[in-house]
Amino acid sequence: MRTRSLFERSQDLLRLKATWRNRIALFTAGGFIAGAMLAASWAYPLQLALGLTPGAPAGSEPGGLSFLAAMIFGVLILGFLGMALGALAFSALLTGLTPMTFRQSLRAIFLSYYPRDWFGA
Repeated sequence: MRTRSLFERSQDLLRLKATWRNRIALFTAGGFIAGAMLAASWAYPLQLALGLTPGAPAGSEPGGLSFLAAMIFGVLILGFLGMALGALAFSALLTGLTPMTFRQSLRAIFLSYYPRDWFGA
């Protein structure tokens, strides 16, 4: 039997029962939003540290585009880190509330090895 690639297994997300899809989305999207908000909270201090006028249009001052690039990079990196932490929290919750082991829950959430009973009819 041929081993399915991670991409092929990730397509199984579309075949999951809506409750499981929504639970996964809730934790990962919540993690992304939390990480992005953390990065956004650093915008004002970073502007002051770079000597920029807060609220000035991007690129209107020297260093403005560097600030913009740093913020975009920071939002993405912290957002994806937040998604990973949200998925890790969901894995821990699954371990506590279902008969799954922590390893099984990590494989389900991070590697798309979903249990059979998660799939809809």
